[in-house]
Amino acid sequence: MELKTLDLNLLRVLLVLIQERNTYRAAERLHTSQPAVSRSLAKLRKEFDDPLFVRDKQGLKLTAKAEELASKLPKIFDDLQKMIDGDEFDHRRLSGKLRISLNAYLMVLHGSDLYNAFRKYCPNLQLELFSFDKGTINKILDDSIEIALTFDDLKVNKEVYQTEVGQLDFTMVCQKGLFADNIDMSFESCLEYPIAGLIMPELNLERIRVKRALNKPINLAFRCQQITPILDVILNAPIMFPAPQKLFARLDKKEYQEVKVSDYQLTERVALIFNNKYYQSAKYLWLEKVIKSILEQ
Repeated sequence: MELKTLDLNLLRVLLVLIQERNTYRAAERLHTSQPAVSRSLAKLRKEFDDPLFVRDKQGLKLTAKAEELASKLPKIFDDLQKMIDGDEFDHRRLSGKLRISLNAYLMVLHGSDLYNAFRKYCPNLQLELFSFDKGTINKILDDSIEIALTFDDLKVNKEVYQTEVGQLDFTMVCQKGLFADNIDMSFESCLEYPIAGLIMPELNLERIRVKRALNKPINLAFRCQQITPILDVILNAPIMFPAPQKLFARLDKKEYQEVKVSDYQLTERVALIFNNKYYQSAKYLWLEKVIKSILEQ
């Protein structure tokens, strides 16, 4: 294969196929037909003398050659974009899809804020939000997810960059009437009640320093991957839920009440995570700035 004979548009198709692992979704992103993507893939296989993808239950699986290309193509296209844009990055030119992974707290608190911000700044950009899970870091490394927002101090390898962009202060939430209004309790007294908590891959009650603070067992009465069922459960049972103060501010005060903790502050720092190869990229620096402004609201 010689570069002078290679259609560079094919590399764009290859990049999207690597990210999507599906010819139909790739066609949607490229604003073309699925047969056209399949024809381009056939040309790419001939150019590289490699099948590039093999089918499995999840869609298209990358060959070793495609894995090598997947590690290099995003940076090549990012460098090309910077060369075209020059020194000035114009967020209004962003198009295609931006895929962000968030943990359950941040999804509820800021999912719509992210949409509103990107609709304002990047009208041609399509935003897709995904739940943060154990596979998210690998998806960041293969560029199928661009950035993630979750709590910091994740144990990740050096290929992943994470930086603090905000924090959440937690409080205790329960059903209205369980205690007198404006009650102030010690943290230990709160944990004498049954506790509801989120099931999250990077967060449990140890992560918010509960067991480390008291060194005693906790009565975890209910755990769930989504917040809504937890809020439904505590309406009908004497259960305490450690929740962000921003979340409590949105709840109906006729149904829920806050239990102020006098002797212990639960706080989680929020980290922005992305592939380290985009460190100091104008696009990612701009994304960091926008997300910081959202979390500070």
